[in-house]
Amino acid sequence: MYRIILGLIIITSIATFVWLQRSDRLVIKVIWHKAKQLFGNLSVRGDIHISRFFVLRRIFYVLTSTLFFALALSGFLPILILGGHLSGVMLIIHVTIAPFFAVSLMISLLLWAHFQQFDNEDFSNFKKYFAKKESVRKYPNIRISCNRVLFWLFAVIALPAILSMVISMYPFIGTEGQNFLLNTHRYSVLFLFIIYMVHFFIYFSDQEVAKNK
Repeated sequence: MYRIILGLIIITSIATFVWLQRSDRLVIKVIWHKAKQLFGNLSVRGDIHISRFFVLRRIFYVLTSTLFFALALSGFLPILILGGHLSGVMLIIHVTIAPFFAVSLMISLLLWAHFQQFDNEDFSNFKKYFAKKESVRKYPNIRISCNRVLFWLFAVIALPAILSMVISMYPFIGTEGQNFLLNTHRYSVLFLFIIYMVHFFIYFSDQEVAKNK
């Protein structure tokens, strides 16, 4: 069952990416534009808007994202291709990357938490958007509000995803407890993957940038 759900999510993600590429929301163009914009800003010395925290936030965002996708790749591939449990080289890679991801995620949450606080504008954005159900382009700030929701969802669900594996290393849980913790980990990570892919498509499906290709 888990393999089927995972396969459907992967197929949906790929289909969405292809659809955005074929439409006027060229994801790769937008990614390239935002990357140049980021590193261009970082190269400007003496800019009042560029601070050490600005640099750290983005460095750990990229690092955490890279580690998360490496974990997802090493964890999902054996299940999708072989239909079995994680083992062998993939297990070694997965276990090696996991602690670095946990530390990087913790630092990222600390660096970004202040900037992801909800305010009255966020609630106003949601109220206007859901009341009128109009295009996102008429409410550009809705992207920021949605990303804040996704940020806190990711932070909350990451806790059982990490703790389930840490607790499973201790012998007092028993066989049934081990199975419960394994399922908790697998489905928590699946939710994290969905949240991050939604964030990815919201952040990078920028029509205005894509049109300036």
